[in-house]
Amino acid sequence: MSDSGRSGCIGAFLGIAFGGIVGVLIGAVAADRSTYHKRYLEERSAFAPLIESDLAFKAVTISERSDGGIWVSGSVPTDAEKKRLYELLTRSIGTSHGSATLEDVTVRPNP
Repeated sequence: MSDSGRSGCIGAFLGIAFGGIVGVLIGAVAADRSTYHKRYLEERSAFAPLIESDLAFKAVTISERSDGGIWVSGSVPTDAEKKRLYELLTRSIGTSHGSATLEDVTVRPNP
C-alpha cells in the first residue's frame, strides 16, 4: 500500500474513532439527564400528594433540581409548619438532599 493510501486509512480511522467517542459522550450526557428527570418525577409523585391539599402549604411550589430530584420553594405560615414540611419531605423521599431542598422555603411574617 502506498504512503498516501496508508495516511488516508489512518485519517479515516481517526475520524471514525473521534466520531465514536463524541457519540458516546453525548449519549452519556443524555442518559444522565434522563436519570435526573426520572428521579424528579419519582420524588414529586411521592411528595406532592402529601402537601397539595394542605392549606399551610398553599404557597409552596415544587420544581426540578438541576442534579435530579425536587426543589421546594415558597413560604409557610410558621416555623412549626416548616418543620412539618421537612418531616413530610424526609418521610416521602428520604434525606438525600436534606434541608438543602427547603432552603428557599421561608416563614411568612405575621401581619
